[in-house]
Amino acid sequence: MWVERVQYAVGQGGFHGAGVYTGPLRDAYTQPNFTYVYDCGSDQHEQLDHAIERFVARFGDIDALFVSHLDRDHVNGIDSLLSIADVNTVYLPYIDDFHLVLELLEAAGGGGLSGSLIEASLDPAGWFGRRGVKRIVRLRPGSPEADGIPIEPSPDADMDRPKIMPKILPDPGENEIVDERREGFRAKSYEIVSGSSIVLQTPSGLLDWILIP
Repeated sequence: MWVERVQYAVGQGGFHGAGVYTGPLRDAYTQPNFTYVYDCGSDQHEQLDHAIERFVARFGDIDALFVSHLDRDHVNGIDSLLSIADVNTVYLPYIDDFHLVLELLEAAGGGGLSGSLIEASLDPAGWFGRRGVKRIVRLRPGSPEADGIPIEPSPDADMDRPKIMPKILPDPGENEIVDERREGFRAKSYEIVSGSSIVLQTPSGLLDWILIP
């Protein structure tokens, strides 16, 4: 397994993407088995648009989109990204109501507050769902003694797995799911604790790669 990571030069902001591949490093134009993006925003809109186009042309659709925080220069390109690429899962940071209001007020003060940003902040399941996202995973605080400590996985042999598949540890489980799917297109919403890991395994069932957001 090998990973190709790109930090795109978008000026003030952040846009990082990667593809995870199975097998040895070989054809540079092989399509990845798993792709992710970490933040998508910039104050330099033209540079960001070009970077988004290059990323999609190289990596294709996106398995996981991570949003680190809601500053406009880290999120104002997400709508453009979703307009040209399918995204399976969006991972959202933990933020309480008080700090959410502060984030929106800061965006308003900087001229970056839009109806789209407000809706994405207050109703992420609806906003992302209408743009084709299948599910959102929201972080919630862990216990004080475990805060920030990654949850260590152990290899498991699942020989029926047909291809590389992501697995969240600990598994959100049915009792952790907050089902917000109602009328209209809404993403299904899950919650995970701080310190959760995303494990990628090949069909052999061997533990190959761990992503700890």
